[in-house]
Amino acid sequence: MYRQKYTSANLENVGYANFTAFARDNSSVRIDFAVEVLPIVLQDLTLSYSELEMVPGSKAVLGVTYIPEKTSDKTIVWTSSDEAIASVNEKGEVMAHQVGEAVITAKHKESNIEKTCKIKVEIPQLNFSIGDYYYPPLDYPVNVVVKWDLCAWMWETIEKRKHYISFPD
Repeated sequence: MYRQKYTSANLENVGYANFTAFARDNSSVRIDFAVEVLPIVLQDLTLSYSELEMVPGSKAVLGVTYIPEKTSDKTIVWTSSDEAIASVNEKGEVMAHQVGEAVITAKHKESNIEKTCKIKVEIPQLNFSIGDYYYPPLDYPVNVVVKWDLCAWMWETIEKRKHYISFPD
């Protein structure tokens, strides 16, 4: 018969945990033993996006899901195929710089498993028609496509009624 000696060990960290078992009858019999905690090896990973459309100056975060979730080593090395178009930091935060396409790669340091996200950086195009009112709260340049005959009509209308219109400073 052995008595239990309650002990705690953090079995989430890779390495060894030492334990001692004593005889229940208070004799001097005891057993010392060690348990080796092996790493949980990554089998696969996924990114929160496989493709992402961005505008210059915008930011996005690429999240990583590990399979299994309790993988011991979660070290990811982030790279961009073109830093001038889109860059990425060690946390997976992507910053769009200029129009173009780039590929962000997340590579697991130990297993060399990698996933990619295609980044397309473009300036959105807004099309207006008569009766549309749009005041974009944007902090990036916008291409506006308007037909010339519409512009002429709008200018003519504003000129005729400019004493009714007030423009903010």
